Amino acid sequence: MPNSKRKQLSLITLCLLIAFSSVAQKGKSTTEPAASTSPAATNSSPNSKEYELEERIFKEALQYNDGLVARVALFRMIQLKPEAKNLYDTLAYLYFGSGQFNEAMILSEKVYTEDNSKIGMLEVKAISEQNLGMLKEALNDFEMLYEKAKDVRYLYQIAAMQYDLKRVAECSNSINMILASTETDKATVPFFTQDRRRQDVPIKAAAYNMRGVLAGELAEFDLAAKAYEEALKLYPEFALAKNNIEVIKKRKETKSETKPTPAPKK
Repeated sequence: MPNSKRKQLSLITLCLLIAFSSVAQKGKSTTEPAASTSPAATNSSPNSKEYELEERIFKEALQYNDGLVARVALFRMIQLKPEAKNLYDTLAYLYFGSGQFNEAMILSEKVYTEDNSKIGMLEVKAISEQNLGMLKEALNDFEMLYEKAKDVRYLYQIAAMQYDLKRVAECSNSINMILASTETDKATVPFFTQDRRRQDVPIKAAAYNMRGVLAGELAEFDLAAKAYEEALKLYPEFALAKNNIEVIKKRKETKSETKPTPAPKK
C-alpha cells in the first residue's frame, strides 16, 4: 500500500497561482469608480489602492512561503472585493497547502456547492477528508471525481480507500480497471522511501503492488510474489515493492516450516 499517508495535490502551488492570477486580472479596471457622497455606495466600492497593497503583500508572502501573512492579506482582499469569487478558491488552496485540512474541506465544499464545475475544489475536499480520516466521505467524492474526469489517478485513490475500508472485492475490481486502462502510461503515484526520497511510481506498477498486498493478506503467497514481480518489471527501483516481495518470501518460508505433518494415508 502507498506509504504517503498524508496526501497532497501534485500542482498545488500552480493551481493556487492560477486561481489568484485570474482574480487579479478580473479585478483590474481602466477607470476609477465614480465618487459618491452616499455612505452606502462608498462602503460598497472597493478601495483600489488598498486592494493593490494587499495583493502585493499576498504575492510577496507566497514568495517567502509565509502562509499566515498570505491568508491575512487574502481575507482583506475578499472583504475589499467580495464579488471576486475565485479568491475563495485561492484561500482553500492555501489552507490545504498549509495542512489545515478541516478549513480546506469546509471552504472547498462551500465553493464547489456554489459552482460544481470547479473540479479542483472537489479534489481539495476529497483529499482533505482523506487526511482527516473521513474515508467514506472521501471515497464518495473521489468516485464523483472519477465520473467527471475519468482520470485513472482518481481510480487509484478509490482502490486505496476501498482497501482501507476492507472492501476487498471492490478494491480488487478497481485494481483490475486500472491495469486494463489505456490511460496509465503517463500517470504516476508518489511514494516515499524510508529515507524520505520521493519516487514517482507508474500507476500500473502501484496497482500491481496493491494486488500483491491483497493476495498476501489472503495467504496467496505465490500470487502476491508474482504481482510484486510485475510491479518491479515496470519500475525496477520501486522500493516498497522490493521490500514487500522480501516480506512475502519470508512469510512463505515460515508457513512451509510450520506446516503440520500430514496424517498417514489409510
